[in-house]
Amino acid sequence: MKKYVTLAAFLSIGLLYYLIQDASRDDNTSSIVADSAVEERVHSGQIKKDRACRAVPYAFVKDSPRPRFGFKWVEYRDSIKQSLNGQKVKIVGKYLSEEKVPSGFGDMGLARAEAARISFRYSKNKVVLESDMISSVEDENCFEAVEFSSVIID
Repeated sequence: MKKYVTLAAFLSIGLLYYLIQDASRDDNTSSIVADSAVEERVHSGQIKKDRACRAVPYAFVKDSPRPRFGFKWVEYRDSIKQSLNGQKVKIVGKYLSEEKVPSGFGDMGLARAEAARISFRYSKNKVVLESDMISSVEDENCFEAVEFSSVIID
């Protein structure tokens, strides 16, 4: 019985810490980096995947560079990395003109491209980050906002 009480206390403290950290974030670079740790907890099953984006493996919400990880996230990440097979990668972050610009970035698209670089575990020297303004999205609460392609080096 003592084990269960200790386990429940530990889990409660962890959840409280996560909620406090999540509530204190703003949409800057440090929150993007912190989401890499969240992705690890999603992957390991420690936290539930974002319910608003269950069907989309890797999505974003309007005005946020923070990715939402869907049910097929790990398979999606692995398929992208396998298809690009160690090549230099171009990541294009999509954004709407009315979205606020996160500090440290030229636009929301670049912030999303950086978030994708971190989530997909690409080193900075293996990627080219770009952004592309789009005119609209179907669902502001869950939309795909990054594209991946290989970079041809002459």
